[in-house]
Amino acid sequence: TSLAAMTKKYGVENQSDRAHQLIRDGILTSHFPQGMQLNERMICEQFNLSRTPVRYAFARLTSEGLVKQIRNIGVFVRKLTDRERVELMETRRVFEAGAAALVAEKASEEQLAELLALAADADAHREAGSSEPLLARDKLFHQKVIDLAGNSEMARMYTNIHAIFLTLTVNGKANFRTPVFSHSEIARAIASRDTEKAFSIMWSHLGEALNSFRETLKNQQD
Repeated sequence: TSLAAMTKKYGVENQSDRAHQLIRDGILTSHFPQGMQLNERMICEQFNLSRTPVRYAFARLTSEGLVKQIRNIGVFVRKLTDRERVELMETRRVFEAGAAALVAEKASEEQLAELLALAADADAHREAGSSEPLLARDKLFHQKVIDLAGNSEMARMYTNIHAIFLTLTVNGKANFRTPVFSHSEIARAIASRDTEKAFSIMWSHLGEALNSFRETLKNQQD
């Protein structure tokens, strides 16, 4: 009998999924802040879980980069260094520029129309100077680009990278300056089906965000 079959038979698989989701949500909402040690017994009691699913969850969260296990000491919510924060932003830039090119190549006309509408909505909020709604729409637009790329592996990895970045950076308070290219300009480049142009404009758009983020980190050190 395989391990997968055994865990499914005895319900460990479902419980480990539940444990993973509960702990992950706790990290993403800062209920478990970065650097905090995750006590196995405390989590079992808090969420009414047994130890085996929690250990499965810890292993999975470690592979996702949200927690760090230190041998003979314990499990901790990951605390990023400035270098790791920048590296996550760089990785996001590579993923999204590549995704923009894929969307230009693969998306239907209906999907492109949806992307253009999302971009126009995000730009309208930027012009209105509404920061929190803009951040929500910015996230929605960029996630849509990833989704429309039609690559499940890319989507899975990007979702995890973005979750780590938003949760474990500077609490989302970096003051990014207005990028060179608007969301609508990115969407139009993608809709033109020019893959090189789509890649280039998204690359430049996120390059501005990356430079702004580096400046924010530098100012915090001064």
